[in-house]
Order: sequence, then structure tokens, then C-alpha cells
Amino acid sequence: MKRLIVMMFALLMIGVSGWAQSKKQAKQKTPEQMAKQRSEVWAKEFDLSAEQKQQVYDLQVERFSRIKQKRNSELTKDERVQQNQAYRIEYREKVKTILTPEQYEKWQLKQENAKKKAAKKQKGNKASKKGESNNVSPEPVVDESAEVDVM
Repeated sequence: MKRLIVMMFALLMIGVSGWAQSKKQAKQKTPEQMAKQRSEVWAKEFDLSAEQKQQVYDLQVERFSRIKQKRNSELTKDERVQQNQAYRIEYREKVKTILTPEQYEKWQLKQENAKKKAAKKQKGNKASKKGESNNVSPEPVVDESAEVDVM
């Protein structure tokens, strides 16, 4: 009887781990899927024209493809930082050419707010690691539509 229970438990665990792995793989999106999602968000948020939406989609495909390539590369931290800085400048210039001045101003404001949120969250994480109390809620509210330049 014990053997039967142990065997059933082992089979259950094998099934659960296989299911979890397939679920994780299903969550991984292609650069095109991520770009489509991001361009939809931008279209609503910045009231983009059809042409602008296509340009944003193309820019985001390029951006997410670069991110994916970097994750698979063997660059040193300094090399990554240099590449990220250079690409950030290039990315901002491309965004500026796609958006109208009003849209670009709104985008910049959103970028600044996202930076502030990220800095506040990082500060909260550092304080909690040191054992200090902080005023950060246990589950911070994250604006998923907020864009953060990680590159």
C-alpha cells in the first residue's frame, strides 16, 4: 500500500513539473507578439494614426529582437551598459521621429514617471534587504502599460 502511494505521488509530481515547464514556455512571446501588444497600447495611449502604429510596431520588433539577442550573448557588463546607452539614444530619436511633438511630450512624461517608480521600487527593495522598515506596500501597484527603457 505504501508503495502504491509513493508511486502515485511520484507520477503526480512528474506530471505537475511537466505541466509547469510547458506553461512557462507558452508564456514566452516572440518579439513580434510583444511588439504587437506594445503597439496596441501605444495606439490607445497616444492616439496613433495607422501609419504611426505600423512604425511603432516595426520599432518595437527591432527593440525586442535586440533584447532577445542580448540575453543570449556573452557580453561583459561594461559592454552591455555601453550598448544600452547607445541604443537608448537611438531609440529615443526614432520615437521622436514617429510621434508628433504633443505625443512625444506625453511619452517623455510617461518615461520620467516610470523611472521614478522604478527608483522608488529599487530603493524599497534595498531597504528591505537591509532589514529596515520601509513604506512600500508588500504588493506594489505596477502600471503594466508604463514603458521603461531597459536598453
